[in-house]
Amino acid sequence: MALAAAMGFGAPGWAATLGVSAVLLPSASIELRSQPTALEISTGDVSRGYVDVPAPLSLTVRSNSLRALMLRFTLEGEWVSGMDVQGLPAALHLGPEGGQVLLTPSPGQLQVELRFRVWLAGSVAPGRYRWPAQVAVAN
Repeated sequence: MALAAAMGFGAPGWAATLGVSAVLLPSASIELRSQPTALEISTGDVSRGYVDVPAPLSLTVRSNSLRALMLRFTLEGEWVSGMDVQGLPAALHLGPEGGQVLLTPSPGQLQVELRFRVWLAGSVAPGRYRWPAQVAVAN
């Protein structure tokens, strides 16, 4: 306060212009509404080499940007050799290392429902397995 008074701020006839700007950084988030937690793999699935996941993965993607968003998939588990993903603008095949796809820019929120075919590694045995895919979003 003493400095402001010494410099004359607030004195009669004194005026100043203050410029203010703000930068809104792009952000994106993902909310899982439903996701399979496990897969039951039968002898028939092992013989075919794949299992079609009966329940979809439902998620909401939120963004404040007009830039495209990157949806990234990470696969975990040596029993998975790949995944086919349906419900995106184009079909997506993921290898064991996972993969990514660009989503059309859409500020606000986007509801996505994905269906999967999980390709099984040759050494897999029938049984119950933990859900092998993780999904993340980035600007």
